[in-house]
Amino acid sequence: MVRWLSLGGAVAILAFATPAFAQRPARTASAEAFSFCREQEKLGEARACWSVWLQKYRATGTEAEAAYAQAYPATHARLRLTSTPSAALTLDGRALGTTPRESVEVTPGEHRITFVSEGRSEARTITVTAGEARDVDVKFDAPSAAAPRPAGETPRAAASDEAVDFCALPAKRGAKRERVVLFAPSGTGQVNDDGEIRGVDGARLVGEVLQARFAMDRFHNVLAPISGKRGWAEEAALSVAEVRTFTRDAPNEGRPEQETRQLARSLECADFIVVPSITSHQAKWSAPKTTIDGERKPKELSLELGGAVAIFRREGAWFKRIAQLSAIVPGKFEPAPGGPDERQGAVCTEARAGGTPDDVRAALAVQCEVRARAFDLARVLQEDARRVEGWHVFGVVARAESPASITLGRDEGVKVGDAFEVRDARNERIAFFKAVKIGPGGAAGENEPSVLVTRAGEAPEGARLDAYRQLGLVLAPYGSFGLLTYSYGLTRVRSGSVFQDFTLPDVVFGGGATIGYDLSSLVGWTETYARVGVGVLTGHGLNTSATLVPIDLWFEKGFYLARRLSLAAAVGGTVQLASVNILTSMPAFEEELHVASTMIGPAARLGVDVMLHPDWSLKIEAAARVPLNSASYTESDGKTIPPEWLRRDDHFATIAVNLGIAKTF
Repeated sequence: MVRWLSLGGAVAILAFATPAFAQRPARTASAEAFSFCREQEKLGEARACWSVWLQKYRATGTEAEAAYAQAYPATHARLRLTSTPSAALTLDGRALGTTPRESVEVTPGEHRITFVSEGRSEARTITVTAGEARDVDVKFDAPSAAAPRPAGETPRAAASDEAVDFCALPAKRGAKRERVVLFAPSGTGQVNDDGEIRGVDGARLVGEVLQARFAMDRFHNVLAPISGKRGWAEEAALSVAEVRTFTRDAPNEGRPEQETRQLARSLECADFIVVPSITSHQAKWSAPKTTIDGERKPKELSLELGGAVAIFRREGAWFKRIAQLSAIVPGKFEPAPGGPDERQGAVCTEARAGGTPDDVRAALAVQCEVRARAFDLARVLQEDARRVEGWHVFGVVARAESPASITLGRDEGVKVGDAFEVRDARNERIAFFKAVKIGPGGAAGENEPSVLVTRAGEAPEGARLDAYRQLGLVLAPYGSFGLLTYSYGLTRVRSGSVFQDFTLPDVVFGGGATIGYDLSSLVGWTETYARVGVGVLTGHGLNTSATLVPIDLWFEKGFYLARRLSLAAAVGGTVQLASVNILTSMPAFEEELHVASTMIGPAARLGVDVMLHPDWSLKIEAAARVPLNSASYTESDGKTIPPEWLRRDDHFATIAVNLGIAKTF
């Protein structure tokens, strides 16, 4: 449940001058807030919104608005969910994190709540009325010694009587969680080719863990007890009728008929279906070892596991494939720390514990490796799936005042620098955010949300945030005007009694372009880029013309100054190619000489960036390039260069002002 702290003045939505943020007709603050609370109703989390609306706008809103807002809280019930010990929660098939949950808003009627703790499951079916407050508490008995299952270990799929009927879920346009049917992985049987893996039923373990761990909390999930049909993953589209028939006619294998009916019905209302498979495996065993202390170490399993998922989105009478992902995780693969992990489960913990008989420990070690590898494969595939267009992260603004926040975090794949947008009922963008500090996400996201910086616009608490996908590539062409400094000055060339003066240009102009990549998610700092660039600067001096071609490498860091405005500072290096045309009128030398040199040195930039659109910005900056070596001139055509010119000490340092525009892809 989103926690509302204050609407304040945030509901007075700003109108923007740029095309990316739509101009809106003038509306009162109370009307704007009323509109957003109505949108929040569609997300099923509007009680707090109406409570704040009444506090802020009861006096300024219309009588009809006030009456509606006052009546709304009485139309929903509120649950307080607790358990001993803490347990994972699902409400009507929707993951809710873990207990305790102090306030969960539900519609009147019947609801099913499932508590899962350490491998044990308790379900409660309750019926609530409008305005009712209900406490639901579960106390689990102590786990049996034979089958401990702490929280780190993947629970088995929900029992048959816990199957979710999507069509029975409240119909909420724009609901926070869309509906996914996740089939059991196919191809798991190949894992049992190894006799010792077969001895612990590795195929079953891989299927259970991969399916349970791939399911994402931000969806309503049905974990289907059957695998998808062979060949589905390669199809561009599947008809709903075909999937329905396959599900209905699949071998029963002891499943209750009610579960089959519910699964088939839920398919009718699913937004997505996901078809996973195990595509490859390789089991390697290390030789037994004896430690320096004489302890005998049994052989160890290293299991390489490959898998794939095909994601299909419902479009009318068809499920159309939007992604086909694959991954391979090597044996003994160690994922990034953080979040749950099969290595924390009972099996792996007991496999590492002392005092366990060798034969039991060996079997547990095999189970641990199989579980850990299936877990790693699920996380890698899940990470790839989060980047799929149409499958992206979205949530709601948990706090609107600065800094804004969102409950999504690491568990949902959010990273520093990720962008989010808010659109209104007319699908017009009204606000744009960047993530600057990432919380844990998942069930812990409400207590430790991710922090956002508002880059443009305003959005009240509870407004829906959609991920705004960008590849992180930035192309920035620019025009440049500057001064050529640190040159030798005037050179007088003599030939007998004839002489001629030469100077390099004082002013150069031109342009160039940089291409960069956003490193924010890698280094944990917002607006951090690596850029390469090339430019051309030219100018005319006394009897000379010069052309400079700087090739730059930059490390850039941006700092937010205000909405739409940021400061950009960059340091780097430059390789500068200098070409000078010398126009002579002396008989001893050619009329036109072309001399060139290459110089290397540091470079720096400092400027401001004005955001015009999430993908476009205006850049104004000062750039300095200071080659450290002096020019060593050569003539491309082998002509004689005046000795006076060869004695020059030119460095071709430039100080320029650049004006450009940046496009982010």
